[in-house]
Formats: sequence, structure tokens, C-alpha cells
Amino acid sequence: MMRPGAVLFEDPHVFITVCSTAGQAKFGKHIISLDRRLELNWTNFQDFRNGDIIGVFDFDVNKDLREKDKGKSIVELAKESAAVTGQRGCYKTSVRYERRPLCAKDRSLGYWVAYLRFQTGSWVVVKSNFLKVRPLWMRELKNIIGDIPLHSLMIPGSHDAGSWMEYDHGTCENIYVRYYICQEDSIYDQLIHGIRYLDVRVAFYPETEERFWVNHDKYRVHPLLTLLTDVRRFVEETKEIIFLDFHSFPIGFSGPEIHEELIKFVMSQIGKHLVPTSYPTSVTTNMLWKANKNIIWTYAEDSFASQDDNKCLWPYLLHAWGNKRKPEHLEKYMDEAIQKHGGQGIFYSLMAELTPKPIDYISKPRFGLRGFAELVNLPLTYWFQSKEWYSKCNIVSTDFHLGNNIIEMAIDVNTHKVLPSLC
Repeated sequence: MMRPGAVLFEDPHVFITVCSTAGQAKFGKHIISLDRRLELNWTNFQDFRNGDIIGVFDFDVNKDLREKDKGKSIVELAKESAAVTGQRGCYKTSVRYERRPLCAKDRSLGYWVAYLRFQTGSWVVVKSNFLKVRPLWMRELKNIIGDIPLHSLMIPGSHDAGSWMEYDHGTCENIYVRYYICQEDSIYDQLIHGIRYLDVRVAFYPETEERFWVNHDKYRVHPLLTLLTDVRRFVEETKEIIFLDFHSFPIGFSGPEIHEELIKFVMSQIGKHLVPTSYPTSVTTNMLWKANKNIIWTYAEDSFASQDDNKCLWPYLLHAWGNKRKPEHLEKYMDEAIQKHGGQGIFYSLMAELTPKPIDYISKPRFGLRGFAELVNLPLTYWFQSKEWYSKCNIVSTDFHLGNNIIEMAIDVNTHKVLPSLC
């Protein structure tokens, strides 16, 4: 909770992210995975002192310490800890965020981070937080955001959402896979974590049993049916509002009949959940919940979206894509994009990821999109602490989204949308 009179994100804060990079290491006879390592982050600790510690725990440090104590200090109870090195920092642990089935009832994922200080003879928890999922965050904020247009909310998004794959040391070490996999969690799990915008590329393969696939450019990844099944399951369980953005059609769409077949197929899977285009761009969550509609389906081919028969096809959603390879260049581009598009009453997605160049496939074959995500995900978290950014952005789409704190920040921003300072 913010202290009275504080500006959003200026207070000391700790949070957990999940490292985007991955690999394996050999310890004796055992091979262990180095993917999904927890990262402990702290920021705005202007009063940090030498001797302060950041630690990760498998219990709630604010509630369960007495039960866990048994004569040990809180530092000894940490699964891993490290010295704090400044007002802001990040510590990459060896603790792994293990995969587990997720559902709409989940909240805590079983890991806590605590900033610790030794004073008056004992260790004190200065700040703490936990790794969480937010399957119902829109419904939970209904009394605050219900009548605010969706284009005025901060919406966490997933870039190339369908290009996901669980890490394994075999397939995922392939150079091509390294450069076309953008996420590590299924569509359902992305939504459970709190993502509400899915950036999707659809391709057509008439020779396969499943004719429509989710691609990353020319690379086929998952059947479109798998994505639609996850989307349908999620909205039926939660009633949350999501954007399903068919951003491009890289393979197979040789004529209008292919689009017509695709539209018919999608309607057969999720048609009853789609928001009609009769709603204005200023549509609110309350309007959609009242109508029992949950999915805004945007379509890059405006000629089909404008047809009278396609009453649930929203037109092209603006992508602010900088095509930048370095964090500082992306930051500059996004700052300009936010000033240009923010507050204009439109849906727009900041494509907040780095884009490698062809030379990277040769010069950095093992770096891949995970490496580029690692370069920019944490800086993104800090860039969006600026009021000029968080008050004007709409959708923010990232690669390996658990590597940043955009979901939690978006919820904080939307929680305070009623404040005059955010108007």
C-alpha cells in the first residue's frame, strides 16, 4: 500500500521475476535445468545500508516465521540470500520456479522475497512480496475500473503469444528455435498469470489435419485450435476481458476464401464470447460483463473486418513496433510512441521487445530471443515507473513476460486510475 501523498512507484519495493535465459549444468552425476530461475529485485531503497540482505523463502515471512523459527534467524531460513549492493538491484538465484498446473483459484505460487535489515539485535523484514498469479484481476478491480474505457487502462500483453514452448535442452537449443520461441507458458497459463492481450500470427496449411496454425513468421508452432481452446477455457472460468489480436497471416492466405474459412472456424470455437463491433472503442468492462461478452477479436485484414457479415471482427489494432535491437533505442522509440498515441482514445499495443537482426543468428547463435528478453525485461519495469509512461500507455506486450514486472505494475496503475494525478 502506498503511503499517503506518495507518487506511484516511488516507494521502496521488492518483487520476483523469472529469468528469461535457460540452459543446463552438470553437478556430479546429475544434470540440472537452469531455466525458470527466480530473480529477486529491489528498487527505491534510498536508505539502504551495508549489511542489508535480499532473500527468497518458501513460506510467508510475515505470517509463518514463528512456526519456521526453531531457533534459526530469518536469514538462515532463506532458500537463498545475497547482500544488497545499492538502492536498486537484481539477484539471480539458483531457485527454480517449478512447473505446476495452474487454475483460476490460484494466487500465491509459493515463493516470497524479503528485504532484510539487522537492527536492535535481530533481523527485520523491511519489505516483502511474493510470486503470484492474477487470474481475476479485472473482476477484482470492478468497482474501480468497471466504467473506465479499456483504451484508458494499462493492459499487460504477450508478444507472439502463440510462439511458446517449455524449455528442454534438446529442442530449445536449436538455433532456429532460440530465435522463434517468445514465451515459455501455454496460452492458458499466460492468461492465469494476468496477461490480457494475445498477439497472434495465423498461418494456413491445407495439407495438414489442422489447417490453421499459430506461427512465428514462417515457423509453425501450435495448432490454432489449441490456442482457442485455452482462451475459451479461461474466459468461461473467469469472465475476464481479453484482446485476441490476429496480427498477421504469414503463410497460406492466398485468397479471400481462406480468411472466410478462418473466420468461420474461430466463430465455431469462441463465437459466443466475442464482442460485437457495435460497441464503441470507449467500451468498458462493465458494458461487456453486462452483455456476457469477453473477447475483443481484432483482425489485421480490415477488408474483412469491415464486412457487414463479420459483426465480431474488430479492425486492425495499432502496433507501436520500433524494430529496435538495443534497449536504449527501444526506450527512445517507446517514449515517442506513448506521447503520440497515448490519450487518443484508441487501442494500441506497445511492442516492448527487442528485435534481433539477421547477423545475430550468426554472431550470437546461442543468444536467441531469451537473451534479448533478458537485456530489456528489467529495464522495461523501471521505464514504466515513470508517470509519463504508465499514465498514457494502453497495451504493453513483451517477450518471456515473467521476466518483467509489467503485470503487477499494470494492476497497481489500474487500481489508482481514480486518482486525480492519473487523469
